[in-house]
Amino acid sequence: MLALAGSQTFKVNFGLDEMKKKWIIRTGVAVVILLAMGGLYFYVAIMQPHRQLYRDDAWWKTATTNDQRLLCHRIISHRIGAPHDAFLHLRKIGNKDSVPLLIRALRWQRPPKDGVMVCTTAHCLDTLRSLTGQDFGTDYDKWENWWNTAGKDLSPTNFHERAAIPSKKATRAYLGEDNAKD
Repeated sequence: MLALAGSQTFKVNFGLDEMKKKWIIRTGVAVVILLAMGGLYFYVAIMQPHRQLYRDDAWWKTATTNDQRLLCHRIISHRIGAPHDAFLHLRKIGNKDSVPLLIRALRWQRPPKDGVMVCTTAHCLDTLRSLTGQDFGTDYDKWENWWNTAGKDLSPTNFHERAAIPSKKATRAYLGEDNAKD
């Protein structure tokens, strides 16, 4: 109701009948429910695995290698998060199932054009090299092409054997002994 200068009032109809009001309310409730579900997914799929990796030492010490690997896979399967330690663990415990996830993670870890690479990207690449015996540098497309044409058809034992053996060159680089001789 609006009051006018001469104390006359009249009803303002905004064109919202009862059906439209109910539709707006139901749509609002649906949006709130979807947002809540998205938040729950974010926590369960992304935050909870990270918390387990970084804060739950008791679980990590008692978990099987397969459980540890699956946790690392959950962490690197999302663009959001901090996959640094998961890449390091997968270097030791990764297997054939780790490779496509690492390749996809490489797409998100691409170094900038100036050649500077953050250590997380280097760990992703080191793990890929260690598990596969291949080296396509930071080129996501070459890694993806190799996986689709040859890598996925290799025996799982080809990947597992390499997983436990870090290269001498990578070890020296990690320790800062780049100039050491073989």
